[in-house]
Amino acid sequence: MEDVNEDIFSAIVLGKINDIKKGIDEIEAEIKERRDIDQKSLFDIQNEILEVKNRILEVEQITGSKSNASPIVEEMQKEILTLDAEKRHEAVDLWRDLTALRREIRLYMKELNDLLRRANIIKNERSRNSA
Repeated sequence: MEDVNEDIFSAIVLGKINDIKKGIDEIEAEIKERRDIDQKSLFDIQNEILEVKNRILEVEQITGSKSNASPIVEEMQKEILTLDAEKRHEAVDLWRDLTALRREIRLYMKELNDLLRRANIIKNERSRNSA
């Protein structure tokens, strides 16, 4: 009878361990996806910045002046500053998101360690009682 109880206990513990590992794997996939989104966003923002800089060069060629006093050029430079700010916000958002996801992993790891510790205590107690 004790073997049956131990088999049931082992199955429960292994099931819970697998659930925890699955949760950690899902979070790691979310981290990868978030990093991919960040890279795409930064790439898109950088392309927008290059487009604005190219438009500035076109305006300078048309006007024959490199004057930043032109209202059109000033507006485009403000657009670049806005896009630079967007890049900084994306970096902060990435940090915030990854921090939250890593916190979840730590909770899963704590749950796993607690489960293993309890299982080990129960196993040792059973060994002591059967001896």
